[in-house]
Amino acid sequence: MFIAVRVCSHAGASVTLARAEDARTPSGRAFALPVVGCRGCIRWMAGLPYSLLEDVTGDRQDWRVRVRVARIWNQWSMDRPDDLLRIHLVLADEKGEGIHGIIAKPWLSKFAEVLKEGRVYYLQYFEVTPARDWFRPVLHRFEIRLAKWSTVTEVSPMPDDFPLHTYKLRTFQNLLDNMGDKMFLADVVGIVTGVSPLISVDVKGRQVSKRVVRLTDTRQTAILALWDENAEHLDADALVDSSLREPVIALVMGCTYKIEDSMLSLSASYGSKICINIANPGIVFLRNRAGSVQYTIEWIVDKGQGFSVVEVEKSDVESLGSMIPHVAANRKFRCYIVIKELVHDQNWWFLSCDTCTYKATEEGDAYKCTNSACGSTSASPRYKLIVVAAEKESTVEMVFFGDVARDLIGKPAIDLVATSHETAFAVPKELLDLVGRKYIVDVAVSRYSFRMDHISFQVLKFYPEGGSVYVDFVASCATGSGLSPGSSLLIS
Repeated sequence: MFIAVRVCSHAGASVTLARAEDARTPSGRAFALPVVGCRGCIRWMAGLPYSLLEDVTGDRQDWRVRVRVARIWNQWSMDRPDDLLRIHLVLADEKGEGIHGIIAKPWLSKFAEVLKEGRVYYLQYFEVTPARDWFRPVLHRFEIRLAKWSTVTEVSPMPDDFPLHTYKLRTFQNLLDNMGDKMFLADVVGIVTGVSPLISVDVKGRQVSKRVVRLTDTRQTAILALWDENAEHLDADALVDSSLREPVIALVMGCTYKIEDSMLSLSASYGSKICINIANPGIVFLRNRAGSVQYTIEWIVDKGQGFSVVEVEKSDVESLGSMIPHVAANRKFRCYIVIKELVHDQNWWFLSCDTCTYKATEEGDAYKCTNSACGSTSASPRYKLIVVAAEKESTVEMVFFGDVARDLIGKPAIDLVATSHETAFAVPKELLDLVGRKYIVDVAVSRYSFRMDHISFQVLKFYPEGGSVYVDFVASCATGSGLSPGSSLLIS
């Protein structure tokens, strides 16, 4: 029996086997015929044709691919936490190339229990669409969507040499140099030098697990925030113990990045994956560069400093307003406020360097950062929203900066500046609507208070009315905390 297999339709080549048995290994397993020909040719595996991901484009909609589910995560509704909107996939082929896959809500029941992370499948009859322009998990310019006509066939046994992950490593310096580029999520490697205890934080009324990790590539330092399952699954005690014997090196795939407190800040959430000390060229390279230096892991707090508990003290507006700034320094306070008014004689935004967030100035067609160590020439509007916070008859000044103000308002500063047709001191409606709203806030004294004739506090976090932190705090005050002006209590 003869079998003719067309390897490349463009070249017109074919391979002829003398017998069907020649297409099998001595163990009886069908083997993959070699691939020859030009780009776009079809590959064969056990008699089934498939294409590499690098060849997949929107020119056709009948592709068949052989891929591993490298990562899989759910996207839930922000308004309805139990409402699953879609499932996201990062798919990797035998060459290590990746593509973003999406399963929309109507087809969740068809695929949710079929596709498992780590397994290899043939996928066919999926829609190929251009990839989105922001936060792509892989570099591929297209993404695929599974729907009614899509077929999934598991490959069993799985190929031994099939890549487990797909990623394109970037250095910390590369991220710092391209801070304004939000098209791709980042894949990085770093030596772990610090890890925080697992904590629970309130995110829009929902309790979320968080852990902070400090990384270095021996030249730059970054602070990595792990959320939800990534935070819970990291065995911090084991990492600390392991660092006494060898450097602990993390591969972090699919994280967002920004500058915070003049330091590179990474965030790993639902679509991210963390691997520790795996056999990976990037990890091997970093281990060799580290040489004989011992990188032991220490316990740290939120911003990456050595571990020392900074308690949040329960307070009130009257007590905060009567404090001397020098006494309030290096302390955090939590209190109830009502936004009474905005401070209208102060600009609500400033021009901020895109790299280090320092103030920037216009210089011809470009910008100049006021941080002499930066040198960046790009800048964008950043919030500096000053409000009068009130409780009963007492008031105190508070400032919502940058990302905290953006989360408060729900829009980036550049959107409000772009739509404002008046002067920079005009106040958009979105800001005026804040007046009268109630919050629980965590604050620290602003360093500018040392130079002013009144005390001012910077808002570190806020908890809106109705959220669990807000409700618990108000309830604790209602039961009688015994607070008096100038006093405070530690929050347990």
